[in-house]
Amino acid sequence: MADTGHLKDAVRIGVRVGKVINKRRVAKHFTAALGEGSFTWARDQASIDTEAALDGIYVLRTPVPEAQLPAPAAVAAVASTRPLGPEAALAGGSA
Repeated sequence: MADTGHLKDAVRIGVRVGKVINKRRVAKHFTAALGEGSFTWARDQASIDTEAALDGIYVLRTPVPEAQLPAPAAVAAVASTRPLGPEAALAGGSA
């Protein structure tokens, strides 16, 4: 019988799976079960939902009291120090 290229050994399956999840950095979003000649996986939907809820949220810390620098002003100050859009590429080369 010809070998179809499928992995049968649990150790080799685990190594291959590890390479993929480490490269993509998605291990926290999946559960996996390895057996002799088998591999099953499932999405960890709770983990995915938690990360999606936090996507785009950043924490800015400043030593300035909020009475002197309200949160919107702190965000504006940080945003004004980093060029966005096409000018960002130009700013990266000028030093």
